[in-house]
Amino acid sequence: ENRALFAVLTGRKEVDADGNRGVGDPDGRGSFAATFDGNELCFGITVKNIDMPGAAHIHRGRPNVAGPIVVPLVHPTSGDPGASSDCVTVAEDLSRAILKRPHKYYVNVHTAAFGGGAVRGQLFRKSR
Repeated sequence: ENRALFAVLTGRKEVDADGNRGVGDPDGRGSFAATFDGNELCFGITVKNIDMPGAAHIHRGRPNVAGPIVVPLVHPTSGDPGASSDCVTVAEDLSRAILKRPHKYYVNVHTAAFGGGAVRGQLFRKSR
């Protein structure tokens, strides 16, 4: 079973509470890669062209939805460029849900200027 997940993060993909797109940092870019080992999610995040990150999360929500946080992530300590990595334990039912339908979840990195998220990307699985 393929337990690796990815996301391509851009400011253009950020949406506000009303579902309007492009509300993130217009120059912001980034990537997310992760692997589930049981209920442990080990991940790496990279960002560039954004201000100092203040938070990073996996949220539940389709591309046009600003959804609730489901997994807090260690955020990069710098934004241009910046990177972070860690392993976190995720509840079993949530792990299963994310792996079953990764496209219903997204990763984003927040900054002070973009409190709702500077860059964002939906999770996906690479086909083998």
